[in-house]
Amino acid sequence: LAESYVLTDLNLSHNDITRKGVQDLCDGLSVNRYTLRRLNLSYNNALDYSVAKMLCKVLRNHKALTAINLEGNSLLDAGGDVFYDFLVTDMESVILSELNVSNN
Repeated sequence: LAESYVLTDLNLSHNDITRKGVQDLCDGLSVNRYTLRRLNLSYNNALDYSVAKMLCKVLRNHKALTAINLEGNSLLDAGGDVFYDFLVTDMESVILSELNVSNN
């Protein structure tokens, strides 16, 4: 991810990504923050509070991001609160037009 300057869509759905996997993803996304438009992490069941917080911290710097799919990740209230805060505080810096948090 860090070396890819043309990556626009990243689909990692249904992969059972672990907390370590999300950390590695965030490391790559923190370097390449100019081209990613769509991120699909649906049905991974790894997005608890700390993982959601880590992901939002990185995503707030992605100015081209227009869609995030977090469907089916058991976000619960704490993880949902993190994404709510992300939307409320960072909507001026991102151009997000699609957010799927269904089945959580």
